[in-house]
Amino acid sequence: MLKHMNIIQFNPITLVSKALFSLKLPSLIKALVLTALYASNAFGDEGAMIKKVTVSTTFHQAQCGTNISFEYSDGKYLFSIEKGQYTGNQKITYTETVQLTEAEWKALLAVIDKNDLLHWQPITGAVKRAEMSTGFSIVGEKSIEYSFDSPPDNMQPVYALASYMDALADQKFGLHYAEDLAKFSWNGLYGYMNEIGVVIIKPRFFKAEDFMNGKARVCFLVRRLIFFHREQWVWIDTRGEVIKGQ
Repeated sequence: MLKHMNIIQFNPITLVSKALFSLKLPSLIKALVLTALYASNAFGDEGAMIKKVTVSTTFHQAQCGTNISFEYSDGKYLFSIEKGQYTGNQKITYTETVQLTEAEWKALLAVIDKNDLLHWQPITGAVKRAEMSTGFSIVGEKSIEYSFDSPPDNMQPVYALASYMDALADQKFGLHYAEDLAKFSWNGLYGYMNEIGVVIIKPRFFKAEDFMNGKARVCFLVRRLIFFHREQWVWIDTRGEVIKGQ
């Protein structure tokens, strides 16, 4: 399914950003250079009409996904992430928001401009329904929104935006993956999910540590009296089962 709305009118930010992205340099180096240039206000205020950028990925079979968004609101540049999974009628999610600098915001605009996402047109073909849906939206004076159950042939610009936002999310939120599992907090309890948001071990621990050599140390809060509790530390495996004798 393809959903297409009006496209924002957008002038290219600068030839400098295009030249930078054409060089064979690591993505992190390009992002750092752009951030430094924007911090010095070398590119002026072009692209200021953009207020929000969101990239989303949904995996149908696992009923899980990730939403990452930049938003300019009340004079602040906000960066949010949500990873989660539906289990029955319940959605278990990890969410967090941090504040960015204006330079980091404008570096994102350079990625959008370099990939011409405000004028991008998908090339559709006879593509079978995928197990994964991808979408992005850019909101400003006008808005553009694309969502795909069957990705078109020329998805590289969308993947470039998603890769940039994923890399920045890893840096800003510090969601640390140890042996392909990251601990997350939900309703005050800790669990573990994989990189695409599938909840591998449901949140039920009072405290939790990272996995190492196939096991992790976690803590249950055990009630002793009506108003008193004590901590009970155990080791679990990657399925969440308590390892006896540890």
